[in-house]
Parts: sequence; structure tokens; C-alpha cells
Amino acid sequence: MKKTAIMIMVVMTLFILSATSASAYKMMLEYDGDTHEYNGEIYSLVVNNHLIDPPLSPIIFNDRALVPVREIFEEVGADVSYAGDTQTIEVVGENTYVTLRINDNIAFVNGRKVNIPDNVVPKLISKVGGETKTMVPVRFISDSIGLDVEFSPESGAILIESDGYTPAAEDTSSYSVEPYEEYSEPQPPQPQSVYDKLIVLDAGHGGSDSGAVGYLDGNMILEKNLTLEITNRVKNVLENAGYSVAMTRTDDTLPSLQERPEFANALNAAVFVSIHINSVDNAPNANGTEVFYATENNDDGYGTTSERLAANILERMLYYMGSTNRGVKTAEHAVTRRCNMPAALAEVGFITNPTEVYNMTTDEYQQKAAQGIAEGIMITLRDITVPR
Repeated sequence: MKKTAIMIMVVMTLFILSATSASAYKMMLEYDGDTHEYNGEIYSLVVNNHLIDPPLSPIIFNDRALVPVREIFEEVGADVSYAGDTQTIEVVGENTYVTLRINDNIAFVNGRKVNIPDNVVPKLISKVGGETKTMVPVRFISDSIGLDVEFSPESGAILIESDGYTPAAEDTSSYSVEPYEEYSEPQPPQPQSVYDKLIVLDAGHGGSDSGAVGYLDGNMILEKNLTLEITNRVKNVLENAGYSVAMTRTDDTLPSLQERPEFANALNAAVFVSIHINSVDNAPNANGTEVFYATENNDDGYGTTSERLAANILERMLYYMGSTNRGVKTAEHAVTRRCNMPAALAEVGFITNPTEVYNMTTDEYQQKAAQGIAEGIMITLRDITVPR
């Protein structure tokens, strides 16, 4: 039986079951910091032939159907987590890595920037007093993620299937769905989980090496302090998302330029990222963000390159920080060229620029920089296979 026929059978069965029919529904919803009365349709949600019962069912928002992210992706075997300030949603599946931002119509799918269709952004929505859910347009699920979506207003159901899904025997119950006769392709081997790949973060300078020096309101600002503060924030973002992180220094110490990459190599890390603050003498207008990689360490033995890591980090930093794009550049820094794994060195901004030194001392800007660096790393990890 072909997939279309199966879908028709499911829809017909759902139509018979009155409990799954869509109907006008009145309830109070909370989103965007306010309470709103909802007088619209609600729909049943069926994922891989399982009837899902989320805290908030699919609803119509600005004439578009919204569906809950977590319930759909977890049902198809992906992991869903919230990074940093819970405004970033990360979805990690066997062949899919997705990041979304609440109230932002830009998403990243396997490192590719995509526009969420219909100008309907992801929303945090809840019934008054109920659990808050991240809701996204169902069209994004089909167009960008590649899940098979059937929308049936007549039966009041949204049916979603993952690519290659084959119903198990216990699935063929009340929906009378038969297995796909045409599906016989063997499944590819399981890739390494991104959560099993170690990330090494390197806060530049430290101890007797202060790094670059700037001034703010007559106070001396040291690069070594800013790098440690930002690196700790990157670590927190990654660990809150479930990743494994090690740092070359966690306090005001000074590992040597040889010890830092050796630390990552000994741990068989997947990526190495060093964080620095830029400076230039007698040029207070110099500004912007740049990321370096070493040409001596740019092969694809880990499945991707240091250049790709640097590009991903820079793109996400610029997205959050809005700083000037100084580009991805090459330099044979000792800490990056001596690494076995993909490695990059990020220059967040200029400590000698009055505006940027102020920004880099604020919690908000440090968190933006950290979020960008972390997301660049997470995107890259999807392509990395660490040699055993």
C-alpha cells in the first residue's frame, strides 16, 4: 500500500472518531507577555501513527496552523533542548540539527540559514495556568525539516511522518495503518552523538600574561579577565544544552601555548575554540569581530574543517552581537595549528575601542557573544566524527 493510500486511511479513520474532529474552541492563551482569548479551531496531532496528547494542541494563529515542537521531534527520535536564556531551541536528530529563536523568523537547519514561512515566528504559548509550549508553523516542519505533513481540516487532524518511518506491528491499532510495502532500504549506521563529543574551550592569556589592555571610565580592563568571563558563559550555554565541555583554564592561571592544544589532544576532543579580545595601538575606531583558523590544521579528517568551524562561529556571533564583520582569516596561532581536531580562535571585539570595551564588560553583550560562539560550535559538531 502506497503512502498516500495510508494517509487517506488514517484520515478516514480519524474522521470516524469524533474525539479527533476539529472544532471551534474557546480558551485563554498566554503569549508575548499578555493574555489573549482564543476562539478558533484546535486539531488532533498524529505523529508516526501515534495520537499525541500535548499540553497545547495545534491551533490556528494568524491564519496558520501552529504545532508543538518538542512533542513532534521527540516522537521521531530527536532530542529537543533549550539553550542559554531558553529563547533558543535546539533539535538534534540522526540527520538533522535545527536551531530556532523565539519570535525570530530565521532558523538554521544543518547549518543552513532558512526563513520560517508565512512570517509566523516561533512562539511560547500556554493555556492560562498550563505548561508553556514552543509552537511553530506546521509548514516549517514540512518545507524545511523534511517531515511528511498531511493537514486534514475535514477530520480535524494534522498527520506527520518522519522520512522512512515504518509502522511497527503494535502501531497498527485504531488507525488501521498498514506497513509501507515499498520501503526496504537498509538504515545507515548510527552516527556519533553530538553529546558524546568533547568541546575544549580556551580562555586566552591568564596569570602573569594580562593580554591586551583597555580603559573604561579611568579603570584598566584586562583581556585575560574578559576572555575568562565570556568563556565561562560559552561553557554554561553548551552544558545547559547537554554538551560536554572542558576548559584549558578555569581561573587566573597561565597554561603555556603548548599545553593548551596538548590538553585537547590528550582528551581526544572534537573541537577546540580559543577566545580572545582584539587591540590595536593608536586606532580607537578599529572595531568588529573576526575568527581565525590555521592552514596547517585545516584538513577534513574529522569530517569538517577548521575553516568551517571558524565560519560557523563568526556567523552566529554576528547574528547575536550585530558587530562589524571582519571576516574569517588565517593565522598560524600556536594553539590552533597544534590541535589534532578542528580549531578556531575568536576575536570578540577591540578592547581599544571605547564602545566595544564598554559592551564587552556588560552581561548582556558577553552573553550574546557566548551564545554565538556556542551555536557555531553546536552546528559544526553535527558534521564531526572523532577518530577512535
